[in-house]
Amino acid sequence: MPKRYTVGFLFNTDLSKVLLIHKLTPEWQRGKVNGVGGKYEEGEDAAACIARETREEAAVDVPVAEWRQAGSLFGTEWHVDVMTAKYAGAESDAKSLEEQQVEWFPVSALPQNVMSNLRWLVPLCLNVLQTNDIASADVRYRDA
Repeated sequence: MPKRYTVGFLFNTDLSKVLLIHKLTPEWQRGKVNGVGGKYEEGEDAAACIARETREEAAVDVPVAEWRQAGSLFGTEWHVDVMTAKYAGAESDAKSLEEQQVEWFPVSALPQNVMSNLRWLVPLCLNVLQTNDIASADVRYRDA
């Protein structure tokens, strides 16, 4: 059974900024910027997992019901559910609660060191929120 994870893209109310995290772990992500997220815990669905991870990593509480699934990424040994939501609170509410730092970035100017798939995942999530579309994308990665 593949390991299950979530990655979440939280946007401010006007969808101009996205909350991302400066990764230290796992090693292959060190020095990169990614969405907030992590491993599923027993009994969680995707929305519950990303809501918990966002509280734990960024001190931001987004109700489970506000998270939308934008897609899933699949590899041989892993499965990542891609989640998105708007945050109605103040951007200053987001605080780094772990060694990895969280930061709001302009959607139009993502940093150079983002994980490469964020260049299309962020627009995908924006589309889901802007159109209120229930469609999502499934992407299968091949082993190198």
